[in-house]
Amino acid sequence: MGGGTLVILARPHDPVALTLAKRWSAEDAGANDICIITPWDLSTAGWSYRSCEPDASVAMSQGRRLQAGEIDAVVTRLPCVFEEDLGHMQPVDRGYAATEMTAFLLAWLLGLNCPIVNRPTPTALWGPSWRHEKWVRTADALGMPVEPARRRIISLESLEIDAKTAASDTVTVTIVGKRHLGDVDHTLVRHAQRLADAAGVDMLSVRFSGAEMGARFLGASIWPETVTDDMADALLSHLRV
Repeated sequence: MGGGTLVILARPHDPVALTLAKRWSAEDAGANDICIITPWDLSTAGWSYRSCEPDASVAMSQGRRLQAGEIDAVVTRLPCVFEEDLGHMQPVDRGYAATEMTAFLLAWLLGLNCPIVNRPTPTALWGPSWRHEKWVRTADALGMPVEPARRRIISLESLEIDAKTAASDTVTVTIVGKRHLGDVDHTLVRHAQRLADAAGVDMLSVRFSGAEMGARFLGASIWPETVTDDMADALLSHLRV
């Protein structure tokens, strides 16, 4: 990747998208054009989708026309278009518009001939929208020690205690392509990579009960809540391959 446009598809004011754009602009020293597209941009005249000629499709970003053939890679931070992101529309129209925009973006993304992290699925624009139970079942099928999935109603006080305990006892491994971030036993790295491969994603954060071999799988997330400089750099390197 070099000299083209790198697109980040995100909600307005998404802190992760803004962090990535700032980091990559500094890291790349202007070699690549960083462009953020939000649901607001989909209300701008100029969009086109050509299924038979995908490179000729056109996107709009803050009034700028962006031809699909100019895009080197896309990072998708948007699971779908939300009604609350369409405040410029009449309330009665937002639900229908959000559904139509999501469907349009799915077709547009699938028509691009460039790397996409993570590639869209019929359930979400940013990759598989798996419930926690599906992640646990998949991890178990891959031979990983897992913490059984449980759903229970607890008091807010108990929830806070459980959250603090979990935060102090767990570790996270983030997979970016074939690289990983997180100081854990190599067995856990292999587990996390196999889970990412099974889900068909390039980026995945996987939580374990500890850093040692035999630690239990606790959960997984398509995107971490925050992005470190190391994550941003690893993702940019992956997109350049």
